[in-house]
Amino acid sequence: MSPEQLPAPAARPEFTERVRRAIEPHGPLRERVRVRILTGVR
Repeated sequence: MSPEQLPAPAARPEFTERVRRAIEPHGPLRERVRVRILTGVR
């Protein structure tokens, strides 16, 4: 989701709970992702 699609900050706890209830029967939800970190010193 883009930031524009997220609910207002005050409505996010309820939104989070709705998503959790929708996903729970299908869990655990795991996804493998590749992470690359570029570090440096200035």
